[in-house]
Amino acid sequence: MEKVEIDLKEITGEELPVHEEIKVKKALEIFKSEKWWKFVSKQESFGRDEVAVYLFVKRDDEWKRKQKMKISDKNEWIKLRTAISQLL
Repeated sequence: MEKVEIDLKEITGEELPVHEEIKVKKALEIFKSEKWWKFVSKQESFGRDEVAVYLFVKRDDEWKRKQKMKISDKNEWIKLRTAISQLL
């Protein structure tokens, strides 16, 4: 598989539409349009550190969560990365 360089934009100064109990430490934007927004965040959720991938859709001028996938630790990430690489 060839290596692709991607420069991701860090999301700063913009309120993220996540649950109020989630403390976002850092967020990187994957894609954003008028209707769709996908980003990855490193966050603390109810006292636990995790990484999450979010997909939001804009309805009635509000961002509504369509999908969320949490990755709790490096072992889970390695399994996901391996499976996805095999399918690409």
